[in-house]
Amino acid sequence: MDVSVSKLPQKSKLPAPMNRSLFGANSSCLQSPRTYSLQSRLNKENNAPKPKVAKRKSEEHSDNSQNSKRFKPNNPRVNSLKTQSMSVTRKAARRSLSNALKIGRGGKQAPVPPTQVVPRPRKPLTTTTSKVNTGRQAFKPKRVSPNSSVCSTSSAPARSKTTFKPTAKPVASTRTSGGSAEKKSKRKAWDIKGQLEDAKEELAKKTEATRKNEGVLENILQRLQALESEKQVIVQEKQTLSTDVNRFQQDLDAVRSEKLKIETNFREKMNEFERRERQNNLEREDLQQQLRVCQKSRDELDLECRQLRREKISFADRNDELEKELKATRSLLETTEIKLQNQLKICDNQGNELMVGEEERRKLLNVVQELKGNIRVFCRVRPLLKKEIVEGGSNEHMQMPGKAGKSLSITNDGQKVVPFSFDRVFGDSSTQEEVFADVAQLVQSALDGYNVCIFAYGQTGAGKTYTMEGTNSEHELGIIPRSVKLIFKKCQELNKFGWVYKLSVQHVEIYREVLQDLLQTESGVKLDIRTTKASKKNSVWVNGLTEHEVTNYNMVQALLRQANQKRATAATNANDRSSRSHSVFMLKIVATNELTGEQHDSVLNLIDLAGSERVAESGSCGTRLKEAQKINGSLSELSNVISALANKDSHVPFRNSKLTFLLMDSLGGNSKTLMLVNVNPTKKAANETINTLRFATTVNKCNIGTAQKVVKFQ
Repeated sequence: MDVSVSKLPQKSKLPAPMNRSLFGANSSCLQSPRTYSLQSRLNKENNAPKPKVAKRKSEEHSDNSQNSKRFKPNNPRVNSLKTQSMSVTRKAARRSLSNALKIGRGGKQAPVPPTQVVPRPRKPLTTTTSKVNTGRQAFKPKRVSPNSSVCSTSSAPARSKTTFKPTAKPVASTRTSGGSAEKKSKRKAWDIKGQLEDAKEELAKKTEATRKNEGVLENILQRLQALESEKQVIVQEKQTLSTDVNRFQQDLDAVRSEKLKIETNFREKMNEFERRERQNNLEREDLQQQLRVCQKSRDELDLECRQLRREKISFADRNDELEKELKATRSLLETTEIKLQNQLKICDNQGNELMVGEEERRKLLNVVQELKGNIRVFCRVRPLLKKEIVEGGSNEHMQMPGKAGKSLSITNDGQKVVPFSFDRVFGDSSTQEEVFADVAQLVQSALDGYNVCIFAYGQTGAGKTYTMEGTNSEHELGIIPRSVKLIFKKCQELNKFGWVYKLSVQHVEIYREVLQDLLQTESGVKLDIRTTKASKKNSVWVNGLTEHEVTNYNMVQALLRQANQKRATAATNANDRSSRSHSVFMLKIVATNELTGEQHDSVLNLIDLAGSERVAESGSCGTRLKEAQKINGSLSELSNVISALANKDSHVPFRNSKLTFLLMDSLGGNSKTLMLVNVNPTKKAANETINTLRFATTVNKCNIGTAQKVVKFQ
């Protein structure tokens, strides 16, 4: 039996450090000095050269064959001793090898990481082999794979190791490799004694070899005990290292968590830093822009300063010149003041003369108006409408002979020419401004303290409302807005003579013999006409009628718009917008002269009468028919009043109609009255136009007396 000491099993593999990749392949932070020493010794033993086998298998086989020839199995005693020796030797070897293998395994082997260095097999304790020829192949212990060895880093610290030396050398084989030993002569079969001596000699040799092998086995057992103790130390170190690894793993987890927090905080800080950096960049750019603007402003201010310095120098020179001129101007001013005082004295004298001249003008104007007559009649022919021109209408039947503009002749259906003459006749081409130019003198009489009445009369569709009110255009304003403008203008001019005016407005309409306030915001207020017997001045007035004080033209214009929205109008066959009521606009004037103490009041009545109409031509029915009947009735009463005044009857029927009752002051001789007759230029309305002009002629011949002015002194 051959036992090779070099075939001893290696030590079991040590546990690899956890998270090796975190600390590096050569890191020694997790290794104790004892582990490092053991690993170094294992590495040295693995690097040692492998021992050579003493005998080849062929030689062993030859020796076994020779031994088998020497000892015959015929002797039972020899076979028994041989079997007993082999059994003892074999059991001891198996026990030692089994213990070595148990120590070498050390549990389940861990797989070797790809980055770890696999140590070489442990260096054998001795290279001497012992061989006992037992007639079979020598037992060879199983070699432990290098992968089962303890894995550790090459940089582990060295540790002490125990070396065991064999106490006796193994018994050399009785046979040489060349087979040159002497062969004993074979005993005869009958030489039992010789065979017994040979067997005793062989047994002695075997016993000696067994004794030597037991010495070797004792060394091996001592080595195994040392390895067992070393294994326990390594297990303890493993537990310590596992504890350290767990602690280090916890520390590593804490470090990782702290690292994650630090990284998160770092990223937040970086983001905040980048945000602040961007903000600072923007602020820096803004500041740079402001700096550039400031530098530009500074340059501009520097330029302005230089210019101002130059201007200051020029102004200083100019100031010297102006001081010289000022001295000359002061001397001239003193001279001028003396002249001005002289001129003021002259102006005072001329002002007194002008006041006397103004009073003289008023008297002369009143004389001229009286010479013209108290009731004057103007006639105005409206132009043809577009619809009338399309229908083939013409005004060839109307002629205006003479250049004075006071005559009008109309050819009727019987081809008879009927002539008429009035104070003023306006053709179809006349403008609103031309008409008001002849009316303005009469309007100005209201500022002088006289009552003035201007009313438009004519058939429906003849242009009465257009003449009195006009349109919103500045060039087409009617008599009412132009009169108000003239009144305010003259009031401002007369202020320098000491006159102060207070103006108020009233506006009423007569609809189907019922009085309605056009400036009243409340409804259901009943109005009635009353008279005052104490004085002939303003003897007729309307009870319950609102009065609005005005100070400028815009206020009057707003009141006129309000009244136009409430006035009754409707469309008929004769007119698209026919007035269905009589409109009376009253402007009350109270004048006071602060210099002389003179005071007087007057009323300017501007009346737009509803037009007379033929029911057959207008096609009125229902409510329109009743309106037409009331309008024609009130105009008929007006005709009766005019006839009574013309005939100088003792009784004048003013109270037969609300219209004549309201015009009693204007037609009774205490007013300057103007009737503006509007006529239709179409030929089909010729007969109605002739009747209207005949009534106007009657009015023109009517003498109602001279208007009186009532003057008071404070």
